[in-house]
Amino acid sequence: MTYREFRETYKYMIKNYPMTAELWQDKPEKYITLTTIRYEKVGTQWKETERKTEQVDFITYANIFDAIPFFKGLGGREIVSKSYTRKGYIPTELNSINPTRTEKTLRIFEF
Repeated sequence: MTYREFRETYKYMIKNYPMTAELWQDKPEKYITLTTIRYEKVGTQWKETERKTEQVDFITYANIFDAIPFFKGLGGREIVSKSYTRKGYIPTELNSINPTRTEKTLRIFEF
């Protein structure tokens, strides 16, 4: 994938998080550590049900953040947290709550 194709494919992500475009130039085949934590609502509190850590490539990272408008359109809630990393001020956490507000998924990215 050329940079031009990348820019056309991930318009939403680059528009809202411009520093992520620089990650493409920094060898997209490098791996990012993704920790996924799933929660379930028990009464008024969230209870952790599953925790998984895996290595993902930059394209997977880009796909996750580019799909935010789609999931918001379905009625879910997507909360993005950005922080300073070695790669710049980029999204490092994504908190997703399903439309029924009974399940939550927290994705933490480490570079």
